[in-house]
Amino acid sequence: MSDLDIVRDSSDMPGLGYAINASISDHLSLIVGLVVAIAITGVLVCRRIGGAGTGTRRGGPGRGRHRRGVPRVAWTPIRWDVREQAAAAGLDLVEPDWVIVYRVWARRFYAVPAWPLPGLAGVEAPTIAGLRALMRQAEARAHGLRRARA
Repeated sequence: MSDLDIVRDSSDMPGLGYAINASISDHLSLIVGLVVAIAITGVLVCRRIGGAGTGTRRGGPGRGRHRRGVPRVAWTPIRWDVREQAAAAGLDLVEPDWVIVYRVWARRFYAVPAWPLPGLAGVEAPTIAGLRALMRQAEARAHGLRRARA
């Protein structure tokens, strides 16, 4: 038998009926490494579970508004640029060949043609009037391309 063998177990114990015979001295560094890893994992889990609600991430007393026992603060979502969003929605209804949105994060109006237009993914402008002008230019260019191909 070598240092690590899988042998048939002849005992009446429930299970698969196999046992592993190994020399511990040959695998001591592996066993020590596993024990250290399990100990570190246990410490981290205990710190996370035991510290929840009783302390901050740095281990001090919990003083934030999200600690346990503190009532929730009422929160109301803020609607930004409501007029611009409404204007974009209205223009989207008027222009069936375009998909028009107001990008709040960019604070700009954006339009995408609803038909394939080579070389143009979309147009954007800071105002509705500027967007409509860019849309008309793109339509004129598309009409010119169609006439040139015909």
